[in-house]
Amino acid sequence: MYKNGKYVQDIQVGDVVRSYDFDGSDAYVQGQVMDIYEDLDCDRYSIMVTEVKRSDEDVKILASVDQFIATPPVNGTPTSMGNVIHCVEKVTSDIDPLDAVFETAMFICQNTSFNRKAKVAMLLRLLGFEGDNANRDAGYVYNFYMRNDLDEMRRYIKKFA
Repeated sequence: MYKNGKYVQDIQVGDVVRSYDFDGSDAYVQGQVMDIYEDLDCDRYSIMVTEVKRSDEDVKILASVDQFIATPPVNGTPTSMGNVIHCVEKVTSDIDPLDAVFETAMFICQNTSFNRKAKVAMLLRLLGFEGDNANRDAGYVYNFYMRNDLDEMRRYIKKFA
């Protein structure tokens, strides 16, 4: 979204978004933003993809074992052709925000591509933990998952989400 001639990021961690292949395309992936991070060439969204639409095909809902991470550049990123990228948009969702945050936290904890330190850092950002106890709080969430105490994990996340 633009304000006063400058691009202002309105997509946040936890939002459900649709990322199109390019402007004007009807092909997209849809999912929840897990992280917004700085990469070597630009800032990027990290999206847990739950739905895929290819050109001229029906929408495909992905089972949890088939879900993957997409990392498109954030909106407002300049291209080498002098344009600006605007291919990710927020979509409305009937998902309870707490359920969405819980599911994203579960995905982070289950993902074998990340070590414990990376998982705790991602939980910190997802849940917005701040202050002296931030690492401890994110660690608690991860430990609840590791002990398979998902009810306690959900209660703890609800305190902060």
